[in-house]
Amino acid sequence: MPISGRINRGVSLVTRVRKAILNKEPILKEKNDGKDLDHLFLYDGKESLTEEWFEYCVKRGLKDAKIIVPNMKDDYQNKAFNNGESLIIVLMYEDKYELMKVDSTLENDRWRYRFIKTDEVKPFEIKMEPKLEEFKKVLADIGDFSVEIKCGGWKKDFMEASDIIDGSIDIDEKKYKWLVNMYDYLPDIFKRILVGSSAADVFGGMGSWNDSPAWCAGETLELYARYQDISAELSYYIYYHYMYVANEAFIG
Repeated sequence: MPISGRINRGVSLVTRVRKAILNKEPILKEKNDGKDLDHLFLYDGKESLTEEWFEYCVKRGLKDAKIIVPNMKDDYQNKAFNNGESLIIVLMYEDKYELMKVDSTLENDRWRYRFIKTDEVKPFEIKMEPKLEEFKKVLADIGDFSVEIKCGGWKKDFMEASDIIDGSIDIDEKKYKWLVNMYDYLPDIFKRILVGSSAADVFGGMGSWNDSPAWCAGETLELYARYQDISAELSYYIYYHYMYVANEAFIG
C-alpha cells in the first residue's frame, strides 16, 4: 500500500503552502496523473477552492504550515485502514495556530478531498530532524525477519525502499512516476525520502504485510510478538518521514 490518500493530500498541501510562502508566490496547483486538481476548503464559515483559501490566509498573516500525525507508535494495523484520519494540518500565525483535518468521500468512483478547520490553539514548536539511518536499519531488520518467517519475497520491497532513500534507484521509472510527478517541485533528497517512505508503506488489507506475513509469524507467540514490534517500528519511521518531508522541505 503506497502513501494513503489523506496523508498524501496533507503532505501535498503543506509543502505547496510552505513553498509559496517562502518564495512569495501563488500556491502551486496540485497535480495528479498530469491533471491539475483543486480541493474544497471549509474555513471560517465559508467554502472556497485552494487559491482563494490560500490568499485569504496570507492576508490574515499566515507565516507557515506543518502537519502532525499523532500517536505514530499506536496500532499500525488501524493506521493502515483509517487512511490518515488522525492527520492534523497546522496553520501558523503570529499569535495562534489554526488546525485543519482532511476529509474524503468517494464520488463517481473518484476520491473527493475537503480541508476543514477544526480548532485554534496557542503556538507550539514543531521541529524535526531526519532519522534516515534508523529508518534504513529497520528496513534491513524487517527484511531479514521476512526471510526468517518464510515470507522472503517481502525483503525485496524493503530493500528497494532503502535503496530509493540512498539514491541508488531511479525514481523516475514508471513504478514511482505518479508520485514523482506530483511532487516535482520538491528538492531531490526530500522527494526521495517521500517516495522511499511510500515504497516501505506495505500495510493494508489482503496481500499486504498485514496478511500472510502475520499468519506466518503466528506460528509461535515469540515470532508474532517480534512481528508486531518490528511492524510498529517500521510504521513509526514511515509516518515520521512523511511529516519530516512536509515540515522541513522548505524552510521559511
